[in-house]
Amino acid sequence: MIRIVYFGIPAYGHVNPALPVLRELSRRGHVVTAYNTEDFRPHFERAGTAFHPYPTTGMTPETITASLQQGQIVRFLALLLRTTEVLLPWIETELARQQPDLVAFDSTTVWGPIACAPHGLPSASLVAHFLPAQTLKELRMPGAIPRILRLLPLIPAFALSYVRLARRCGRFSLSTRRGLHIVFSSRELQPNAAPIDSSFRFVGPSLNPSTRRRDSAVAVPVGQPVAYISLGTIHGARPDFYSACFDAFGQYPARFILTVGTQTDIEGLGAVPDNFVVRQSFPQLDVLQRANVFFTHGGANSVIEALYYGVPLVVIPCTPEQWIGARRVEALGAGILLEGLLARRRVRAADLRQALDAILSNPRFREAAERVAGALRATGGNRQAADEMETYLG
Repeated sequence: MIRIVYFGIPAYGHVNPALPVLRELSRRGHVVTAYNTEDFRPHFERAGTAFHPYPTTGMTPETITASLQQGQIVRFLALLLRTTEVLLPWIETELARQQPDLVAFDSTTVWGPIACAPHGLPSASLVAHFLPAQTLKELRMPGAIPRILRLLPLIPAFALSYVRLARRCGRFSLSTRRGLHIVFSSRELQPNAAPIDSSFRFVGPSLNPSTRRRDSAVAVPVGQPVAYISLGTIHGARPDFYSACFDAFGQYPARFILTVGTQTDIEGLGAVPDNFVVRQSFPQLDVLQRANVFFTHGGANSVIEALYYGVPLVVIPCTPEQWIGARRVEALGAGILLEGLLARRRVRAADLRQALDAILSNPRFREAAERVAGALRATGGNRQAADEMETYLG
């Protein structure tokens, strides 16, 4: 029996792949205790773990959304640093009380590796995002220079938080290289990432529908193409994008399943075409098993889950990390990249329709997605992740 604690962040894209791993560890008889904000208690308890909420900090699903919607990663990093300043003394007390054999944490948590380091605690970082490119040149992202210039006013507050933490904890890195790294992807999807060594284990998608929030199912007609459209939980407040979808596909001979997130007023979108079903959320794994194409923002979970089921993608990235995944999808031939949102331009209805025409008329996109699906299904997912943690501890 292993005593494991897990520190996460309040974001579904990071919680969803962790839950099946924690459930599997609990099923094997290990004692697992999860920490996150109170909003996520039901999800962890349904996965069979003990749960303790963080004390109140500035980090909530709303503040994460606000920081990332700006498309400026420094805002999110500054939020992580401020949260770490508040959480660290409390976490150190919890670790002394729990006496864990292994500390697992979401790779974006700064407090996880910092708390482990002084005590030499074995650690496992759970990576639910695309690993960064090695150079900006390799990234080749549109509008990179203006984006960097917009970061400059944010640097002083970020640097101040960093200095305060460094004084408290000594020198530390925001991208720790200690311990084990569980990556919920395949090596094929990360070929040009920053240096990867043997501590990185690519376990593929971590999927267990029983750990997901249960949304009502949607009836999908037989014999008609199905397009699923979702910009995720963080970037979903895009009424202009949804209007473009209505314009592009209102008369298209297909069924469109559109999720708009909790920040969008569906009634405010106006008249919904008859071939659309619009809700705040859908059971994504269920929909993907019926979809012919997925229009997505390119979050790592969405891309990997779609490819796991062999669904070609139209990727409309909103952040640099999503741009990395979109570029890789395009390189593999499994989808089409539209750069409008990342370049701060409106996505045109004509471009959306052209992308859908291309994917439905050319079988090479589905064939490429199915090739990637074969590689992803050959991985071990949540079971392999649990195996890696057990092996790591000997």
